[in-house]
Amino acid sequence: MSFEKINIAPRFDRPHSRNVMPSGYPKSIGPFIYFDHLGPYNFPKNRSVYIPPHPHAGITTISYMLAGEGNHKDSLGNALVLEPGRVNWMNAGNGIIHSEGTSETFSGQGGKLLGFQIWIMGSDNERSNEATFQTYSSKELPSIQSGKSTIHLIAGKYLERSSPVVTDQELLLMCIEAKQDDVDLVFDSTHEYLIYSLEGGFEAKETSFSTGEGLIVTNLETLRIKAVNEVKVVIAGGKPIETLPIFSGSLVAGSHDELQDYMDKLNTQGFGVL
Repeated sequence: MSFEKINIAPRFDRPHSRNVMPSGYPKSIGPFIYFDHLGPYNFPKNRSVYIPPHPHAGITTISYMLAGEGNHKDSLGNALVLEPGRVNWMNAGNGIIHSEGTSETFSGQGGKLLGFQIWIMGSDNERSNEATFQTYSSKELPSIQSGKSTIHLIAGKYLERSSPVVTDQELLLMCIEAKQDDVDLVFDSTHEYLIYSLEGGFEAKETSFSTGEGLIVTNLETLRIKAVNEVKVVIAGGKPIETLPIFSGSLVAGSHDELQDYMDKLNTQGFGVL
């Protein structure tokens, strides 16, 4: 077993977010290659965040909120509010356009924002096919009770439960809400994982972790984490990727030829129009 502690500070230009990967940790973890931690941050009334239409290709973007609301639109025709407990699973495939930000209601009322957006590199099949979009509410995603803690299974399989999210990847993504409780985690020892505090403190391997801190573990089958007061922890990991990702902004390819194909398609409006 090996583990590494990481500590991520809020961005000076965006105090409501922290970039865990690749700014804080420059390597992939399983198939996960990018991770933005949103909040915890109290938005004043009538303040909004809006990211205008932009392209993605070669990745799946996963958006999940614990507090506050987001807004999503894409060139496939999807338009919806991302409420707490809902996951948006957008497989960009070989090209999609979307916009995102805080919802109109949340922006008007203000309040606490807490959540994340995380990317996985698409498999060869996912990167070459057309884009798809999946969304599931908190009632549709499995919840597992462990003592006084709740494990929200977002993607993958855990303790004989399976998420309805369809993906080619061997991965696990879940969020744990715990309060002064021990949680015994079970892992695939051939995979690698990030265990990260979105809010609150926990202890693991005689080490303390607080908001914006976490650990990366490999070659591990079990791990006990102890919640200090109330904590919300995200766990993301899986089988390590074999293809080195090539980034050009939000376009991610497995080769320079593939990246050029994305750019050619984007330049001819092949990603669609929003």
